[in-house]
Order: sequence, then structure tokens, then C-alpha cells
Amino acid sequence: MFYQQNSTQTRTAGGAPSSKYWQNRADYKLNVTLDTAKHRVTGSAVITYTNNSPDGLPFLWLQVDQNIYREDSRAQATSPVTGGRFTNKSYTNGNEIKGVYIITNGKAEKANYLITDTRMQIKLKDSLKAGVKN
Repeated sequence: MFYQQNSTQTRTAGGAPSSKYWQNRADYKLNVTLDTAKHRVTGSAVITYTNNSPDGLPFLWLQVDQNIYREDSRAQATSPVTGGRFTNKSYTNGNEIKGVYIITNGKAEKANYLITDTRMQIKLKDSLKAGVKN
């Protein structure tokens, strides 16, 4: 009577993983430099994404959390005028992304992506098939 729903193939009624549970995976290689004089972090990242889901993925999502420090961010719009986490208000340009590329079979191609506040959607030309790395 406590659980309103029976278990699924991926989750038990209590929320624990079931026999057909899966998780996608992302492995990161970061090359980063901290410039303390200019208060900047610059670098590049190579993300190897593995789709372990039973479905193809037409796009991927990334977080660009430094965009909360932009003056036009949702975080700024919802912070109290006094106090809150932005008491010492100084704005930045957030994440300044110079380019996004998808590497497939050793060939790099410019990615089609859209950034909205702290979310980046990378639209894939070909869906990332189930069980495939990219």
C-alpha cells in the first residue's frame, strides 16, 4: 500500500536499480591553465561519452555552471537584492567557449550547439547509438 507504483525493468518500487538498469558514462581529459594575475582559467576538454541506454541519443547535455555569474543569468534574476550567494556582486562573461567539436573515427567536425543559461545542448548529426562511445 505504501508504494503507489510497481517496480519497472530499470528500478525497483523502492527506487533501487533493477536487472535492466543502465547509466551513461562520460570520461574527461582536461588540459587547464590558471592565470592568477588575470583571474582566468583557460583550457580544453575532450569528453568521451558512452551511451549505455537502450535508445539512440540525438543530442547531449552539458552544464556550463560558470554562466551563473553573468549579469543576464537566471541565478542573478532570482537572487535577493540584499544577501544571498551574490552579495559581493561582480559579473563575468561566464564560460567563454571558443569552439565545440565532435571527434568520430579520428575526424573532428564542428558541433551544432546551443547554450541557454547554464545548459549546453549539443545536437548530433547522427544519433549516438546504444552502447557506442563518441
